[in-house]
Amino acid sequence: MKLNIDCVRDIMLWAEENSDLRHPAIYIDTVLSKSLAEAYEEVPPPIPPAQFELLTRYDNDELVYHIKYCIRAGLLDEFASPDGYSIGVSDLTPSGHAFLESIRYPVIYEKVKKVLNMLGVKSLEAATQASSLVISNLIKSAIG
Repeated sequence: MKLNIDCVRDIMLWAEENSDLRHPAIYIDTVLSKSLAEAYEEVPPPIPPAQFELLTRYDNDELVYHIKYCIRAGLLDEFASPDGYSIGVSDLTPSGHAFLESIRYPVIYEKVKKVLNMLGVKSLEAATQASSLVISNLIKSAIG
């Protein structure tokens, strides 16, 4: 699957908004939970309300892939989920906070995406470097 930096950003915003010190953000893999529920003749678990917004923009497989990507990339801390069909995120890592802050604001993020599209590069590292340059240029223009 190709990396979708928009999906990564939205997942990071979702994780930040829906996790806190004692409550992980939970993403239920809708495909897997439905399959398991059918196999055991049970009712699938309810989808957390915060997950619906993500599912309006991306399909389940893309979200599962990118959540796992963010965990493996060291942006999110995983919270062990015993049920086998959900992914828990306990918090953003320090690197995750830094990355999100560099692309949080739409005006900066749109400029970062423009640079990435112009170069044809879609990596996390390139997004981080582009955001640093965009922010540096905005600081320079603000200072005069």
